[in-house]
Amino acid sequence: MSKIVDLLFSEGNIVTTISILVSATIAMIVLGVNQFYSNRRERKKLICQKIEEFYEASIAYTNACDKLITDIQRMTYRCESGYYRNDPAAYALFEQSISKMEMLHGLYFQRIDFDSEDYAITKMPLIWAANSGELARNSVNADDVYKASRAHINMSAEHLSELCKELMRKHMI
Repeated sequence: MSKIVDLLFSEGNIVTTISILVSATIAMIVLGVNQFYSNRRERKKLICQKIEEFYEASIAYTNACDKLITDIQRMTYRCESGYYRNDPAAYALFEQSISKMEMLHGLYFQRIDFDSEDYAITKMPLIWAANSGELARNSVNADDVYKASRAHINMSAEHLSELCKELMRKHMI
């Protein structure tokens, strides 16, 4: 070991040793900076993908709500008893979109104003009235519950759109 140290720091090799040490230090710094910026760029790219997924889930939610309300309005899934069923595909899309937004909110966007309870099926009184038979028994005003449900859909679409726009502004690449 002492022979190696003597060889490295002898009069003729000291310049070579210093240049090797400086080059190695510069290479390590450049590698570290490059890794930092590469990780940062990948993180931003991932966040942008998640914002896109959140936006797509919000659009799917709005479309599913619209489909469920329109089906009731057109009496598409009305039973002979007067009760209504929901389109299983539209209801599944409704549930999946809320779950996806909830997951993305919890994992990536905790700071935004999102509460999945604000988008629950109970927020659309027309669906409850149709499924419970209240609509068939005329114990609720169909126009009022329809308007309230449509208002919820419009308000939800607007709120979700604002959330997505806020996320896009905050996380621009």
